[in-house]
Amino acid sequence: MSESALLSAKESAAFCAVSIASWWRYHAAAKIPKAIKLGGGTFWNRQELAAWVAAGCPDRESWEAIRKAGAK
Repeated sequence: MSESALLSAKESAAFCAVSIASWWRYHAAAKIPKAIKLGGGTFWNRQELAAWVAAGCPDRESWEAIRKAGAK
């Protein structure tokens, strides 16, 4: 069975080993990667979360700068 490329908030929180309440607080405070809105749901890209964790979990602004610099 293949893993989904997109994770729900609950799955993302578990992936990053935090509670769902903490996950939503981090989202509101822009401390996690930007979410993807799709069909009324909120999701996060599994590969992006893995890269974000490997980079040390920087805040969203720092993460976007890291991604932008890496794309060049």
